[in-house]
Amino acid sequence: MTQKKPRKRRRPGVQRIVEAVKQHRIEMVATDGDGTMYPFWDYFVPAMQKFIPYLASVLDHKDLDSLSREIGRVMTLYGTHEHPWSLEETWMRKQFAGSAEEFRSTVTVPFWASLDRYRTKYLRLYHDVRETLQALHEAGIPVVLVSDAPAHMAVVRATQTGVDELLAGCYALETEEPKAEAGLSDDDLSYGRERVRELGNTPHRFKIFRTMPKSHEKPSPLGLQLAMKDFGITDPSKVLFVGDSLKKDGGVAQTVGALFVWARYGTNLPGGYKELIDVKFNPSAHGAPSTSGHGVSFLPEVLPPMVAQAASFAELLKHLVRARSSNTGTILTPSATASAT
Repeated sequence: MTQKKPRKRRRPGVQRIVEAVKQHRIEMVATDGDGTMYPFWDYFVPAMQKFIPYLASVLDHKDLDSLSREIGRVMTLYGTHEHPWSLEETWMRKQFAGSAEEFRSTVTVPFWASLDRYRTKYLRLYHDVRETLQALHEAGIPVVLVSDAPAHMAVVRATQTGVDELLAGCYALETEEPKAEAGLSDDDLSYGRERVRELGNTPHRFKIFRTMPKSHEKPSPLGLQLAMKDFGITDPSKVLFVGDSLKKDGGVAQTVGALFVWARYGTNLPGGYKELIDVKFNPSAHGAPSTSGHGVSFLPEVLPPMVAQAASFAELLKHLVRARSSNTGTILTPSATASAT
């Protein structure tokens, strides 16, 4: 007689997550990706630490920090650290003596190869993310990714970490090509275009995958509202929004009226990482923390209402027990506005 394989017991903490969601009738969980489900900086920083000295050597340029700031200037302009033409739109391309093809092979390809290599090596889910998503999936609660990452990179990171099979939807941003005044030729644009096309066609298991216009970039509520419409959610108080950015994620939740849990753990980085992100790649020469929401050191003077500051992804959803109590866990008065974030 064949013995039944014992069913894997779910840890008590995760079981409480499922019970809490059911008890309080949360209808949808929306989550950020970078810094919330997985640590983007864990591969970006090592990749740049490797690439910038290489770039300085091939360009015969001694000031590494000026190279970093110039790349950071383009990244800040487009609101992403993965703008496909981050190198082509710098003074490095304008001053490069060779052709577009030579710049591509010498500078552009090594840049993206470094990022891709370190992403493959270091990108992993935070602790308890998969088990928490699995628990919500089994409970029938849709979880959607609402990200400001370029759509072609959002799908790559989700599929590499395997969360695409547990996420009902992915909502990420379109990629804007450089304007004509940037003076780039089709040869200059060709590699970036191919990268967007190839990575954007990565096979995935989302039920819904939407590429949104830049007007939907957080803290605009349009991305979350689109996801709510797709899943038939009309009451924002039954949506839990999880994210590491107080300005961007917290601003969205506050504007819409969704419950917000701050993924505080996503901002806990080594000092060397913070220096590279907020100082060396900051186009501002004085190194003031970026207020755009794309850095890690900036904190708004007024914090958005939240039900919790979480130390792990699993802990985020444990706070659902408190989430439905009127104003419980909110650190601002109801008069606080999203613009204050």
